[in-house]
Amino acid sequence: MHSVKEYNLMYILVLTIVCGFLMGFISVLAALLLFIVSLVMCIGLINPKWLKNPKKPDEIMKRSELLGGGLLAIVVLTFITVVTSPEPSSNVQNANNVKAEVNSENLVSNNIKFDYDIISDEKMRTIKRSVNVELPERLSKEQLEQLAYEIKNLDKNEYERTFILYRIKGEKSDAAWATTHFNPNLEVKFIGL
Repeated sequence: MHSVKEYNLMYILVLTIVCGFLMGFISVLAALLLFIVSLVMCIGLINPKWLKNPKKPDEIMKRSELLGGGLLAIVVLTFITVVTSPEPSSNVQNANNVKAEVNSENLVSNNIKFDYDIISDEKMRTIKRSVNVELPERLSKEQLEQLAYEIKNLDKNEYERTFILYRIKGEKSDAAWATTHFNPNLEVKFIGL
């Protein structure tokens, strides 16, 4: 059963994708018009006799009129193209963020508390955060996912990537037993058994 919050997030996701598509379409249309205006302007500057004045069909367009109107059209269409062109991965990233937010809310809503110790928590500006955690015992994949969101949410700053390594208390190995990396989406890996 889906909650109202999940449906709202799904609605936002669909709306984001549709808006991104429309903005991309407008951008492509403006770029095509920009090309046509540039081509017509070049033709008119080379030989103005090929273009007639739309207001007075008997007269040939003057080069100054053609240049002024053409440059104005180029500036406006370039502005529209730049403003409406979506970033290459913004729609995918927005969709991933919404999906991660839904997963995060579902997992944290269980309110299960875990016993763990944070051994180290190193940050590199907003680029990367590395956390080493010591657990008293091994956890399931679902428990690690929940703990990963809990640890990630301990720091209110946003990081492009968060790497969390888990070791089991009392084990002699220095290697991590499991990892939960937000790269940018959560990936759970078991290294040692």
